Amino acid sequence: MFLGIINLSKKYGSKRVNNACSKAIEYRLYSYKAVKNILGEGLDDINGESLNQILPLHKNIRGADYYN
Repeated sequence: MFLGIINLSKKYGSKRVNNACSKAIEYRLYSYKAVKNILGEGLDDINGESLNQILPLHKNIRGADYYN
């Protein structure tokens, strides 16, 4: 398992693999497949701030009040 993760750095680079491993640990995913999926989907480049952005107002976005 560990050599597989190390070998991912040949394709993705060591910085991206380190970021992907950090994300995997953050989400408690401790497998080669999880790290590989994070890299494959490009989720290692996403910082936590971009996930918390507020959506722009739009007539098709209903919001939480719609479902109450």
